[in-house]
Amino acid sequence: MTNLGAQLLWRWTNDNFESQYDACKTLDCHPTLLNRWVNGHSIPGRKWAVQMEKLSHGMITCGSWDEDPIPEYEIDPNLNPDFDCTKVLYKHRQRRGEE
Repeated sequence: MTNLGAQLLWRWTNDNFESQYDACKTLDCHPTLLNRWVNGHSIPGRKWAVQMEKLSHGMITCGSWDEDPIPEYEIDPNLNPDFDCTKVLYKHRQRRGEE
């Protein structure tokens, strides 16, 4: 994963859907497209980014696709089962000196 948006999308789909195919039905996109976003091979356009932000209730922000990734251990469901997006992003932005 090459950006924060890809990481958040991966975690959101992992936490809320049985499979990426189920997430595709919710997002109304092709599985190949979702796979490319999750793996950081492409970045969604504005329409998709806005839709993801709405459906994830702000977890995947439009701007997250331009941010550096966070350490894998912070987002991995096996290592951090009590993942709290708000706390993780706050800590990430503090490290970058944004807050």
